[in-house]
Amino acid sequence: VSVWLPAGEVFLVPVAGTANGIVVTDQDYVQGDRIEGLRMEFKNGKMTSMTAKSGIEALQAAYDAAGSGKDVLGVVDIGVNSGVKAPEERPLRIWSQAGTVSIVVGNNTWAGGGNQVNFSATGSAPNSTVTVDGKTLVQNGKLVTEENVAKR
Repeated sequence: VSVWLPAGEVFLVPVAGTANGIVVTDQDYVQGDRIEGLRMEFKNGKMTSMTAKSGIEALQAAYDAAGSGKDVLGVVDIGVNSGVKAPEERPLRIWSQAGTVSIVVGNNTWAGGGNQVNFSATGSAPNSTVTVDGKTLVQNGKLVTEENVAKR
């Protein structure tokens, strides 16, 4: 059983080998080190490249030292709690804030997945758009409500 407070996330383990796309995070922190402009590319469920404008050294070292499965897109997490508010210029992302999209690479056993590897990295991408099977769930960092979907 897992509990995060404040509550308000929906997450899934992608079907292995199916995810394609690019995740860009303006700024994030890994092991206390600030990473600027993190960019991860995925093809057929695996990360094919990871670059950053600066600060990637600690993340890259951990990735390079990790075993098989370190490149697997492990979890997609979408925050759904509209009551969570955070300052625009906050140093860390709050996963449960409505419209926040977070991507986890590597270990996903905590989410019910089977990728047990000694590496996990998360990128939170504000202002994201997420479309699944042609249906937009998050547009420009805002949840698409049922009312908006019904009007289409």
